[in-house]
Amino acid sequence: MQRIVITSQAFRTLLALSANTPIDFNKKSRFLELPLNGQEADLLIRMAAKEGLAGILYKNLLESGRFDSLGKRHQEKLQSAYYRTLHLNLKLNHALKKILPALNQGGVQVVLLQGMELLHGVYRDFGLRPLSDMDLWVLPKDYNNLIFILKNQGYRRDPLYSNTSTKGQIFLDIHTHILWADRIRSRRMLLSRSQDDIYHKTRLMTIDGEPIRRLDRYDQVLYLGLHLLKHNAERLIWLVDVKNLVADWKISDWQALLTRARELGQEKCAAYTFFLLERLLEWHMPEEIRAELVLLNPIEKKY
Repeated sequence: MQRIVITSQAFRTLLALSANTPIDFNKKSRFLELPLNGQEADLLIRMAAKEGLAGILYKNLLESGRFDSLGKRHQEKLQSAYYRTLHLNLKLNHALKKILPALNQGGVQVVLLQGMELLHGVYRDFGLRPLSDMDLWVLPKDYNNLIFILKNQGYRRDPLYSNTSTKGQIFLDIHTHILWADRIRSRRMLLSRSQDDIYHKTRLMTIDGEPIRRLDRYDQVLYLGLHLLKHNAERLIWLVDVKNLVADWKISDWQALLTRARELGQEKCAAYTFFLLERLLEWHMPEEIRAELVLLNPIEKKY
């Protein structure tokens, strides 16, 4: 029997389209042209899960009217991936809502980072963005109080990873430095300003009436870019996060981001992040801003 192989270009296009939240219906015809049965569907769903895009793919196939063209087995795989993500994320969110009143009463201000903040600020649909844990940033002066409150809530510190607190299926990753320098001290050198400068720029948000802090919008993009590079851009969902954050930005926002990148010494980080966005997710930076970005040399681009 002849083996069916999907071309890398078609596959990249499909992943790029599946990364739209919601789907860009101007590209709907291209989305519908790609094969979605047999081995192609197996490969697509496997890769979407690996890249953290299974929930987004599921919802976009529903929105485009393409979901019914999948076989029953493939439909069930995508549905299962979406609802597993939804189930765990709702558990994590419930845990957050349980500990927030105690933290606020104890005067411990934490900053919500990465996935859970994005679920509240960008995605809204808790089945779209997979999480494995919840990241909280607290200044060193409040760390012991945070651990004490979590202990009273039934959380236990992992004996091997002291900055991880667990309770059943709930994993909290506690940071005392915004760039993980509590684990590797040299990472402090990544920023040209102290982390206090970033903390003072954080904004308040509320979850069920309880305040919690989030990163400044420009610091958030730079932070996610650093996280992406720290993990060698292994998952497309991390690029999708950035793409969604900047989706409705005005030129003034881009200029503010570049100014902040210079202040923190993160111009190269921004350049790498947006280079990858353009190459992988069919995204284009405003031309007015492109000329101001740090240029990447051919070796950097090839790498």
